[in-house]
Amino acid sequence: MMLSHRPFILPRLLTRAAIAVIAILVMAGTAQAESLTDSKIRSFIDSLESAQALGDEYPELEQDMADDNDMPDLTRLFSSSLAKLDRNPQIRGKLKNIVVDHGFDSLESWGRTGDRIYAALVALEMGGQAAKSAREMEQALAEVENNPNISDAQKAEMRQRMSAAMSGMEAAQNVPEADKQAVRPFVDELEALGDE
Repeated sequence: MMLSHRPFILPRLLTRAAIAVIAILVMAGTAQAESLTDSKIRSFIDSLESAQALGDEYPELEQDMADDNDMPDLTRLFSSSLAKLDRNPQIRGKLKNIVVDHGFDSLESWGRTGDRIYAALVALEMGGQAAKSAREMEQALAEVENNPNISDAQKAEMRQRMSAAMSGMEAAQNVPEADKQAVRPFVDELEALGDE
């Protein structure tokens, strides 16, 4: 089937895949020695709610975070975002105060916790659909490659994004069961935070 017959399948797949790629956060090299407890997840949620207020106080923050032309490091969504805050020490300091007030030792430990929580969330949302989604992505990629109406540059960008997404879907199957079980009671709250 040609891509032109299914114009909305690619954006839908890219969106699902981009979310799914967050699941490779768990592969970021942390030993996962510390378990995700209800209180740790609650602290993260509360701190994230407080941190989101920084966007209202500093409207340029969203633009700063989006300025990079590179694809974001979805393998470490929270951890990698902290590096961008080096451009603005004032905001970084305020965020550090927020996370310390919520019981985290450092911005880095907060970022790693967020990485694990969102990896587990994505794994729960995907359920057993990772293999099916990967096949759909492979099919969509083949359609992109065979579509003469898409430039080589666009194909390269789509290839890069889809490749990262497929890796994420594969990694979603490797999220520790304990992390998924710990995050399960907080799914609705976490999804609501993502919608804000």
